[in-house]
Amino acid sequence: IIADPDLRVDDLAVLPEAEKQQLLAWSGQRKSYAPLAFHEIVADWARRQPKRLAVVAGSERWTYGQLDRTATTLAQYLATNHSIAPQTRVGLFMDRSVWSVTSLLALWKLGAVYVPIDIQYPVERSREVLSAAAVSLVLTTAHLRQRLPELDLPLLSVEKLDLEPHPGAEALPRVALDAIAYLIHTSGTSGKPKRIPIRHESISDRIQYHNDYLNLSDREAVLHLAGLHFDSSLVEIGMALLSGG
Repeated sequence: IIADPDLRVDDLAVLPEAEKQQLLAWSGQRKSYAPLAFHEIVADWARRQPKRLAVVAGSERWTYGQLDRTATTLAQYLATNHSIAPQTRVGLFMDRSVWSVTSLLALWKLGAVYVPIDIQYPVERSREVLSAAAVSLVLTTAHLRQRLPELDLPLLSVEKLDLEPHPGAEALPRVALDAIAYLIHTSGTSGKPKRIPIRHESISDRIQYHNDYLNLSDREAVLHLAGLHFDSSLVEIGMALLSGG
């Protein structure tokens, strides 16, 4: 820095070259993963093994075929009836269920951005987050709807919608991997919660890395424990769905 005061901080060498090479050797070769978005990998499993069990929630047991078909129909419904398009922001106010998984897949099939809201938030916090994120509508379920604040937004209980397939519906768009997939909020302990945008390529690579590192196969089941407003929830959902089990 003394020799070159105009040097950018991100151009500074944090490690000596020898240590850098040693760390690279320990970490192994960089692997390349399938250049597909999360929902595209799920759709591929649905095409190849539609009867394979995908999600278990209480007494509900959905196959890959049922999950992907319902997500596609929900996507078409949202596009036709609510003009949801690529990068439209949609609130997701749900607990862990087949419908939460279906909803996030449907939004990603449209290229929309989902904004998860903690169902335990106080009413004012939910209103603040939804307003600041500029969402166009909120997807929820009937038993959670009364927990939401009064909003000047459409609130849809997804399990109550008429989701019959429409053969004449427009084809869904191909989603760019560098497009924003969702907005996650920080805890706000240091002030107001901050919105962090996460891209499709980031979440897809992260989950494929986890599955590769843990050597997951279609014979394993993964427990979905985290709430949808935590990043780790997508890893839990994705580790199972992207490995076929």
